[in-house]
Order: sequence, then C-alpha cells, then structure tokens
Amino acid sequence: MTMNDAGNTVFNGLIERTIKSILYIAGGFLLCKNELTIGGVIAFIAYSGQVIAPISAILQIRMLLAQISPAMNRLFDFLELDEEKDEGKRVIPFQTVERIAMDSVTFGYDEGRQILEKVTFSAKRGEKVAIIGANGSGKTTIINLLLRFYNPQSGVITINGVDAGEFRLGEYRDLFSVVSQDPYLFQDLIRNNIDLCHKSTEEEIQAASRKSGFNSFISNLPNGLNSLAGQDGANLSGGEKQKVAVARAIIKDAPIVIFDEATSNFDVESDMLLHNIIMQEFEEKILILITHNYKNLSGFNRIYQLTDGKLKEVELKNVFLLHDL
Repeated sequence: MTMNDAGNTVFNGLIERTIKSILYIAGGFLLCKNELTIGGVIAFIAYSGQVIAPISAILQIRMLLAQISPAMNRLFDFLELDEEKDEGKRVIPFQTVERIAMDSVTFGYDEGRQILEKVTFSAKRGEKVAIIGANGSGKTTIINLLLRFYNPQSGVITINGVDAGEFRLGEYRDLFSVVSQDPYLFQDLIRNNIDLCHKSTEEEIQAASRKSGFNSFISNLPNGLNSLAGQDGANLSGGEKQKVAVARAIIKDAPIVIFDEATSNFDVESDMLLHNIIMQEFEEKILILITHNYKNLSGFNRIYQLTDGKLKEVELKNVFLLHDL
C-alpha cells in the first residue's frame, strides 16, 4: 500500500466515524427530548448502518479510481498508438532468400542523437555474422530495423537486393526466427511453446528439443513436454526458457535466424552447446548473432564491432584484444 492509499484509507475511515457520531448524537438528543423510545433508538442505529454503507461505498470509489488510473492511462496510450503501415505488395518464399543487407542505414530515436550512423553490412545464405558491442551501443536497434519495427531515417535494408519495404509486412517478418535475451513463453504446454503454429509432428518436436539441449530437462518435468510453462515461463529457469526459444527457432526453420544476447542465462557448458547448435543446425541459414560476449565467435564468416553508432569489421584475433582492453 502506498502512502497515498494509506492516506485515503485514513480519510475515508474518519468520514465514516464522523457520520456515525453525528447520527448517534442526533439519536441520543431525540431520546433525551422523549421524541424517541429506546426501541426507536435501536431501530434508528440499525437503519443508520444502511445509510452509512452506501456513503462508505461512494468514498471507496475515489480510492478505486486512483488504483485503476495508471492501467487506464496505459490502455488509452496503447489505443492511441499508430497502426503499422504495410504498403508492401511482394511476397518472398522462404527458399528464395539468398541475402540480407543494410546499406548506409542511419537511425535515431530523436533528432538530437543518432543511434546508428551509415551502418552497412550483409549476410548471404550459409553465412554467420556476429555483431559485437557494449550494452547500449545500438545492437538491439539493428534488430528492430531488420524486423521493420522502425524505418531507417536514411539508407535501405534489402532482401535479395529488393527494398524490404516492398514486401508484405507479415510475410517479411515470417522470414525471421529470433532467439532473444528474454524470450516470451505463453501460459500453455511446453510443446505448444515450441511448435507455435501446431503444424509439426511429434518426432519433429522431440528432435528440436533434443537439438536445442532442452531434452535434458524434460525428464525433470512432471509431464515432460506436456507440462505447463507457466505465465511467461514461470515454471522454467532462464536457461530453460532460452533453450525452448532455440527449439522454437529450429522447428520454424526460417531462412534468417537472429540470436540477440541468447546466451545471457547460459552456463559455460550450455554456451558451448549453443555454439555447436549454431554451427550445425543453422548451416544453411543466414545467421546473425548479436552479443557483447566475445567468446565462441570462431567459425563466423564476419565479425562487426558497433561503437558510437558506427559499424566496422574486425578480425577474430583482434576481438580478444578488444575484450582485454
């Protein structure tokens, strides 16, 4: 209870007691003047409770409104959000995605400060690209731009050389699988959190669980894959949630896979497991790894470092030198 709520409670209780005191004094006054009998006073006090109850309810409304006001404000803010504009007309099948690129992309959340300045990089099918940088350097902004949550202020993002804005938004985003730092799990069975579209066979779900490393936890669950994940994965640890997200990415089989700080809740053994998964399970994909952890970058085709909004390619041998500085 906040100080404001406590103050409202004390104030409402004071009003109720004041009203009761006035009614009792009035009843006692009428009794002394012989205008009421003892029975009348008892009835008077009993009926006064029926008067006080609605008054108390009215006083409580103010406190209830104060409690729901923040939620109402958030709801109204949500309803006032602009809808995403989808002016694209092209549809691109999974199997035709060969290359994704950012060309001289500049972006800032306000006019005073640019988060990204003329960022350029590309990745082809079968390539693995890592983008490293300190927290707050703009790595997640790159993901939001690739997924078209934001539009570049200048520059262009392309798929197979075609401006991403020309593709239908839903179909475009379906080209991506994203394993984030804090993946969201639904209040549903674990198997349904892995197979979101409910189109996979039991063998495919089991295979994805095994490849992601989540299979080792299944035996500890009361009903295996049929156990409830809980609200936002409340029944699972952070590492288990991320392995479910990896299994989700494996089973979706999208042509572009993004790992956004996906090892943040992993121990050393699980970190090595994820590196092996990246090298083996996504061999034919376009894979983009976003991380501030410079370990396990061997095998990547290119490594970029993001500093002060600028992206530059670095060699693997220099990455460890940067890490030691």
